[in-house]
Amino acid sequence: MAVCPHARRAGAAVGMSVAQATEIARPQRVVPHDPGGDTDALQSIASEIAVRFSPILAVEPLDAFPWAGHWRHQSESILVDLHGVSHLFGGDEALARQVAQWARTAGWKIRLSIADHAAAAWAMAHYGPVEPNPSSPQNLLPPGHGISPLLDLPVHALRLPEASVQTLSRLGVHSVGELLRLPRQGLASRLGKLLIDRIDAITGDRVEPLTLFDAPTPHAATWELQYPTNDLTILNDRLYQCLNKVRTGLATGGHGALRATCRLDLTASPPLTFELGLFAPTRDIDHLHGLMRHRLEALVASGDLNSANHLANPSAMDRQVKRLTLTVPHFASLRTEQTTLFDLGPTNSGAKHRRRGKSVIGSPEQAWRHDPSVARLIDALSGRLGRKQILEICPTPNPLPEAAIQTRPLAGNLEMTQASGRRQNRQTHPRHGGDPDPRQRRFGPDRHDALRRPLTLFARPTRLVVSAQTIHADSPDGQTLNGQTANGQTLNGQTIYEQPGRLPARIRIAGVWHRVIRFWGPERIETDWWKNGPQDSPVRRDYYRVETHLGRWWWIFRDPDPECSPGSDAGPERDSKPTSVCWFLHGRFD
Repeated sequence: MAVCPHARRAGAAVGMSVAQATEIARPQRVVPHDPGGDTDALQSIASEIAVRFSPILAVEPLDAFPWAGHWRHQSESILVDLHGVSHLFGGDEALARQVAQWARTAGWKIRLSIADHAAAAWAMAHYGPVEPNPSSPQNLLPPGHGISPLLDLPVHALRLPEASVQTLSRLGVHSVGELLRLPRQGLASRLGKLLIDRIDAITGDRVEPLTLFDAPTPHAATWELQYPTNDLTILNDRLYQCLNKVRTGLATGGHGALRATCRLDLTASPPLTFELGLFAPTRDIDHLHGLMRHRLEALVASGDLNSANHLANPSAMDRQVKRLTLTVPHFASLRTEQTTLFDLGPTNSGAKHRRRGKSVIGSPEQAWRHDPSVARLIDALSGRLGRKQILEICPTPNPLPEAAIQTRPLAGNLEMTQASGRRQNRQTHPRHGGDPDPRQRRFGPDRHDALRRPLTLFARPTRLVVSAQTIHADSPDGQTLNGQTANGQTLNGQTIYEQPGRLPARIRIAGVWHRVIRFWGPERIETDWWKNGPQDSPVRRDYYRVETHLGRWWWIFRDPDPECSPGSDAGPERDSKPTSVCWFLHGRFD
C-alpha cells in the first residue's frame, strides 16, 4: 500500500495493510491501486523525457520476483543514458536541476541520481540520502566514482529477493560494504549466482542489458483559424479536417486510434482540452467526429465555450478558439484477421470453441469484444459519461472474496488483454484436507451450485455477536437443528458444545438474534503465506452458509486466529467474554 504525505505524517507507512493504515491514519478515502494507470503515466513521462533530455532511455526492467523493500511488483523508474547529452545542458549538475524543475512544474515528486552505470544510479536514487532541497539534487556521483559512495547503502540496493535479504540479516550483513567483505565463493554457494551478478552490476564489472524505450510517435494535426471563433459549425468542420489528416498517418502504419486528445487554444483564456477513449482501435472518422462533436457541444452547454452574442456578452470574446490541435497519443494495430469461422448462435456450445481450457478468438465468451456495435456503444457511453465511468470487472489472483475483482476502464486501454476467468491462486478446499474424495465433495462448494457464493458481498466483514451455546461444526451439510439443546446433549448424533471454536447456535445481526437451523460448510479460504509482507500474517477463514429461523440466509466465517482480523469492521458490539476465534458476517443470499 502507498500513502500520501498526510497519511505518512499520521504514522502510516508503505507496505502496511489497508486495515492497519486505516486504523492509524483515519484517511478520508482509500483509492484502489490502478496498475494500468501507473504504467500509462510512467510511459508518458518516459516519452516526454525522450523529447526534452535524452532519446536513449529504458523503463526499469523487472525480475520474476518482487525485490525486497518494494511492495509493488511493477516498474517505477526510468533509466536515461546521458552520454553526449550532459554538456548540452551545462553539465550533470545543471541537467539534474533542469530535470528536477521540470518534474516539479509538472506536479511530480521524483528522486534522481547520476552515476557511471545504471545499477549504481538506481541504487543511489532509491537508497541514497534524501535531498533536503529538491531543486538542488545531491545524489550526483562524479565520473569514475567507483564503489566507495555505495558502501553505506543497504543490501536492498542490490535488488535482491526478500529471502536473500533475510538470510544476510541473520548473518549480520546489512550494508553493501559489509557484503563485499565476505568471501565471494561462500556467497555464491549459499545465496546463488544472482547475488554475485548484482554485486558485479553495482561495482560496474557487469553490464546489465536494457531494453530501450521506443516512444510511440503521436499522430497529430493542427489547424490555425483565420480569425478567432466559437461557431460550432466552423469548429466541427475544422475538427473533421484534422481527423482526416490524422487518419492518413494512422493508415500508413496500419493503426487505429485508441485515445484522442483535442486542445482548443483560446484568445485570452487558458486552453481547453478534452480526451476521448475508445474501446477498440478505429480509423472511422465519422465515428470519431460524432464523439468529439458531442464533447464540443458539451463545452458550449457548460459555458466554457460561449456561442452567445458577443455584443450582449463581451466576456465571450475571451473564449473564442484561435487554434485547434488534435493528437492521437495511443494507437494500436487494427484487427485484420477473421474473428469467427462459423456463426456463433445461441445453440453453439462454448466447449466446442475451447482449446485446452483457454478461450480462443471465436469463443462466445469473448466474441462480444470484436462486435463493432458493442465498441460503438462503449465509445458513446465513455464520450458522454467519461472514460473512467465505463468499467469492466476483471478477476484477480487474490483468494480473499473482497479482493477477488478489480475494475478498469473499457475505453482507451493500450493493451486490450482479455480477462481470464481462472483464479490460479484461489485455494478453496475443506477444512479437513486429508479426508477422502467423498468428504471433499460434501464440504467443498459445487461449481454448479447457484448458492455457493452470496448475492450480496459486503465490502468489509462485520464482527458478529454470537451466543455461548454452539453447534459442532463437523455436522454434515444441511444439518437441521430443531430448537435449542442443552450443553453436552446430542441432536441426530451431533453434540452441542459450549466452546467458542464451534459454529454458533445464535448470531445477532443489526440487533436481532437469529437462531441457526441449517448450515453448509466449512469451506477454507486462505492466502499464501509466502506472499505476505513482514507486517502481514496469512489469512485463514472457514466459511459457512447458514439459514436462520427467520428465513434469512447468511455467509459467515470464523477466523482461527486468537485476535480479530485487522481488515474487518468490529462494530459497536463485542462479546463480553473473550473467545479463541472471531465470527464475521461477509454476505447475504437474499
